[in-house]
Amino acid sequence: MNWPVDDLRIQLDFETIPTTQNQAVAWVKRGFPYGACTAKMQTAGRGRLDREWITAPGESLAATLIFWDHADHPNAAWLGMAMALAVARSFDAHVQWPNDVVYGDRKVAGILAETVLDPEGRRIPVVGVGVNLKQTEFPPEIAYRATSVLQATGQVWTPEEALHRIATEWRRLPEVRDWSDLEPIWQERDQTPGKLFRTPGGEVMKADGICAEGALVVQGAAGRQVITVADALFG
Repeated sequence: MNWPVDDLRIQLDFETIPTTQNQAVAWVKRGFPYGACTAKMQTAGRGRLDREWITAPGESLAATLIFWDHADHPNAAWLGMAMALAVARSFDAHVQWPNDVVYGDRKVAGILAETVLDPEGRRIPVVGVGVNLKQTEFPPEIAYRATSVLQATGQVWTPEEALHRIATEWRRLPEVRDWSDLEPIWQERDQTPGKLFRTPGGEVMKADGICAEGALVVQGAAGRQVITVADALFG
């Protein structure tokens, strides 16, 4: 697939920024033709379900990609899942629905995919990527479920090297216009079955797998269900 900054669109790198995701969203809304926003440090990074994403200077990759060439994509969530795969393949990790990248039961990276209307009314996919690269310690509230590439593999990557590696893997993925385009590659690294998820209503369910639309299939008190929003439980 095309990488957002392969053409003449500009990638802007910040020393410090509240969040690369919000900056990229603002660019799309204004029609600014940038392809990526990266930062050495985020002071208010956000992940899926508006969680805080900690970015220490030089220890993490914090980037948001703007997929102008995928305007009005049928399902931006699939692009987020594709990005999770690109990250997992870059650092020999696994994936769990919807787009967590893990080593065992610990999360090393998260993806935030959304669509934003540009001034012409097109739905532009915006995909944030956060990868823990060099951390050896985490805040107490996430220490039980977080890890870094360094902790898990002993390998040291700079944010610039990590982004280049992810871009290489992204280009090797097929164009995703349907879940069937991604499914066989996803299955190679999928650790979703058996994972516990909490629904927005608070019910904890065990994952059976992923259905043909890329949604989550779970077993709960009401039996087998297909859901599109749930929160993975770690630890």
